[in-house]
Amino acid sequence: MMNRSVEISVIIVSWNQKDLLRACLRSLYSSSGSAAIEVIVVDNASSDGSATMVEIEFPQALVIRAGENLGFGRATNLGASRARGKYLLLLNSDTEVCEDTCSKMADFMTEHPDVGIVGCRLVDPVGRAWQRSYGNFPTWRAELCEALFLSSIFPRSRIFEGTHIRSESAIVRACDWVSGAAMMIRRSAWDAVRGFDEAFFMYYEDVDLCWRVRAAGFTVVFFPFAHVIHHQGASVGKGSAGLLFDLESQRIFCRKHYSRVHCLLIQLVVALRCALRVAVFPALAVVSGRYRGRQRMYARWRMFCQSIMNIFR
Repeated sequence: MMNRSVEISVIIVSWNQKDLLRACLRSLYSSSGSAAIEVIVVDNASSDGSATMVEIEFPQALVIRAGENLGFGRATNLGASRARGKYLLLLNSDTEVCEDTCSKMADFMTEHPDVGIVGCRLVDPVGRAWQRSYGNFPTWRAELCEALFLSSIFPRSRIFEGTHIRSESAIVRACDWVSGAAMMIRRSAWDAVRGFDEAFFMYYEDVDLCWRVRAAGFTVVFFPFAHVIHHQGASVGKGSAGLLFDLESQRIFCRKHYSRVHCLLIQLVVALRCALRVAVFPALAVVSGRYRGRQRMYARWRMFCQSIMNIFR
């Protein structure tokens, strides 16, 4: 590989996920096939020895020690500044790459020069359940479908699609955004938009990137024939902190791209969605006998309070 030009630069941002990062790198090197890859790991000041582990067990990878937690977008930009590949594969540390995924995505982009970003099919650790891999930009209508559970009740209906498309697609599909857990972007598209907007610490930086890449004249595509296993939520957890990051990042996205009126409508519907979940989920938990504890309820209550505050910000 040292004698070949680099085709794919894989950029992995990691924070205190040593074991998952190890599994990610093992899968990556074993599944790269004929693709000429370089791997860049940006460590966001982990305290669990992640960076040292990579240096010892994967000496072929480049490790960048950030010195502080830069967040996902800013750390990825740092890694991309050292990348040499024609394509950049942005990969979460809590993923495992399935066989030939890298080469399949790169081959698709080579065959379709109009495509700026391609996303793949994300599955759970068992390799069966499909995760939300692509979706629509947030609008008041899409958020209303989420708030009223219409996107869940009618997962295959495009009329009731929310911001996350819930039905599994077996065909290549142009879309608004693909998940940043595993997305490949053409280097020329990355340079055209100057990478991630560092105003996003975590979440929605991938949605914003897709918005700007589309505005630059490229297409964003979901490609279901490449697969990545995603240990969803492992890097942040599912508590209130991660949920609040998501709300705040959505607010930043809407303020950046939409009119004040459209942004206000979205925030009102988001508050409705949060209110319904505070009211409905405890009742469902009692009926089903699957009570998930006070921490989950507290997280939803904090989300509702934050959504109300966002209306007036």
